[in-house]
Amino acid sequence: MPIEILRLVRRGIRLTGSYGCRVRTDMPELLKLAAAGAVDLRAAVSRRYRLSDINEAYRAMERGEIIGRAIIVL
Repeated sequence: MPIEILRLVRRGIRLTGSYGCRVRTDMPELLKLAAAGAVDLRAAVSRRYRLSDINEAYRAMERGEIIGRAIIVL
């Protein structure tokens, strides 16, 4: 995917990626870490949207306003 490097630098955004995963082994391990408090999952969610506000969520993503993750609350 194309990345606007200038935006990342100006906003001090750190981009971390991964390649692949083993869902059957990685997911249970991640859930154990989260249950033990070793991973703060709440900090990863920067915004919450109602399903009725889905269009605004997409617009915010396009404008680069969402840092971290946004979730849709049903």
